[in-house]
Amino acid sequence: MQPLDALAEFAAAYGLYVVCAIAAFAWLRRRPKGALAPIVVGAVVAAAIVWIAGAVYQEQRPFVVLGVTPLVPHDADNAFPSDHSAAAAYAATIAFFIDPALGAGAWIAAAAVGVGRAYCLLHSPDDVVAGWLIGALPAVAAGAYWKKRRAA
Repeated sequence: MQPLDALAEFAAAYGLYVVCAIAAFAWLRRRPKGALAPIVVGAVVAAAIVWIAGAVYQEQRPFVVLGVTPLVPHDADNAFPSDHSAAAAYAATIAFFIDPALGAGAWIAAAAVGVGRAYCLLHSPDDVVAGWLIGALPAVAAGAYWKKRRAA
């Protein structure tokens, strides 16, 4: 196995855990007061948008279209949007609001998740970008609401 293949496989399969671990560490490090409710609401909104987007737009996974075996085993279900990318973007953006330094690291890992999933032929680049946007936008709204409420 090529080193780049191994790195992409790791990012695609386990990168979301890395992002979530960084976000959890940011939470434990900063202990943000009043952040839980907006973060939970934002996560529910992001999950609902992922579900709606997937119901509205169907796309075959690249490995299905190409007739090859992906680097990471996966069902041949709907590819749009990348729910892994959405979850990673949500967690990374929230981490950035809580602890910008750790959030930047979480975003690097979130980028690796999306790139890895595209490299492994689980998603096309538009699936990944859509996932990042669907995850990041509700997180920005939740984080901005929390910051504004905290400052008041």
